[in-house]
Amino acid sequence: MLVRKANNQDFPEIFSMGFDTWGQEGFTKEQHVEFCYKRIDYKYKYGHWYVLEEHGSLKSSLICYRNAFGLLPGAVGVGSVATLPAFRNQGFMSHLLKQAIFMESQAVDLNYFILFSDIDPYVYQKIGFIILPNELQKCEDSVIMILPVREKFESILSKNFSVPEYF
Repeated sequence: MLVRKANNQDFPEIFSMGFDTWGQEGFTKEQHVEFCYKRIDYKYKYGHWYVLEEHGSLKSSLICYRNAFGLLPGAVGVGSVATLPAFRNQGFMSHLLKQAIFMESQAVDLNYFILFSDIDPYVYQKIGFIILPNELQKCEDSVIMILPVREKFESILSKNFSVPEYF
């Protein structure tokens, strides 16, 4: 398995990975991919995409954001975590996320990762993510979680912590 930063040729497949979860009602997969391309300029340009590739084909992808969507300094937002349906529940996403965390953690100023879980949060808890207290949950369909890197969970929350916009 190879984890790498995505290139322009990867985007059609990256955008199709989340179609069954995030696709607009009534859209075909092709329309969904086209819709995602339109979001590159105002959403996706603020992060870097990582992909997991095996035997020459993409299996999973995610994007890491910094300094966007209200993320505090020292925070990395993880979003659009997706795996092609045929490859789900085989550990590809977990492997990709662990490697992306390792790669992003090389930054000296990193304190924590934050994500909005649209799936069972247990998947992310196995990696070390912690569910934020109920009073900090601000999305009806997502559970907000953080993964402390250089500080303890309680220390992060005791500072001027704020939940960013959904990304």
